[in-house]
Amino acid sequence: MSASHCTACRFPGTSWCACGCAGRCWCWTFSGGTPLAETDLRERLRRVIPQGATGQVPVEELPLDQFLEPAGKRQILARLLRNLKGIYRESDKPQRLLEVLNRMLVVAPDAHGELRDRGLLYQRLECYRAALRDLQDYAALEPDAPDFDDVRAKLVELGAQCARLN
Repeated sequence: MSASHCTACRFPGTSWCACGCAGRCWCWTFSGGTPLAETDLRERLRRVIPQGATGQVPVEELPLDQFLEPAGKRQILARLLRNLKGIYRESDKPQRLLEVLNRMLVVAPDAHGELRDRGLLYQRLECYRAALRDLQDYAALEPDAPDFDDVRAKLVELGAQCARLN
């Protein structure tokens, strides 16, 4: 199998798999490139698709092509950054997390949740004006977000904190 004939693909519940190798072969990147059978892919789908989400269509009958879309460079980079975000959040490394969030917003400027997360992190880091700006932008971009009321409460709090700084 030649790596030059492989394409990175998105697949639910996983990072990436390579497809298109030698015709219709899939390789799981975290298994050392071990080829997967179609039944393996369907088993992975069964684990990540909530029961009933496919209506009356069993997972075995879903067309795999819709789940094996080629991934672009930005998508790959965004996925890697999301993984780093989780690592730095779990290991409580706020400065590293901030660096990742800044990069995520460059790679995916429409990822408004990342703007909210950066605003909340700025607040934690006592960068109140930056936090206020990010959360105001998030609220303007996502007025129907489920967390809008929580963000609005943070905006009131941050507004008061910024007023005390003057």
